[in-house]
Amino acid sequence: FQYIPLLIPAAKNITSYLNDNNLANNNIEKKNSLTRIIGGTNGSLVQTVNNVIAAISYKPYSLPILIIGNKGVRKRRFVNSIYDYTLEKSIKQADSKLLIINCAEYTENEEGFLNCFFGNGNNKGVLESSNKGVVYLQNIHTLSKNLLSTISDCISFNYFFRQNDSR
Repeated sequence: FQYIPLLIPAAKNITSYLNDNNLANNNIEKKNSLTRIIGGTNGSLVQTVNNVIAAISYKPYSLPILIIGNKGVRKRRFVNSIYDYTLEKSIKQADSKLLIINCAEYTENEEGFLNCFFGNGNNKGVLESSNKGVVYLQNIHTLSKNLLSTISDCISFNYFFRQNDSR
């Protein structure tokens, strides 16, 4: 981890600035990946970050998190940071995965979404493939009410079946 300051006072050169601020030998405290990457952690997002940390730290499997925001506010980056944090703090196993489904691709294909999300017969879906990792449902608002209800039930009951599973 390298710390490079964005601004150095005009009267100082970089070496004296680093020495004056105990940064010359990387003697700075490394922040965790979640607070390091998310902007505003010293202000507007501090409560949100604390809530996310509480939710992902909840035993045994973490709590689901709903991230809402306008287009272009870096929700996906936030999800990546959450996933990195879970690995960094050993909340998730090292072999767990971050899997992303763009739900907009399934707006007109409910069966396709169900097969992708839950799996079909002998084929694992995203939920199993993530290995208890993080699943990000991008553009979830494009899914039908029926699919949203199915996802909600899966989260509520912490249980699911593969499509066309005879077990």
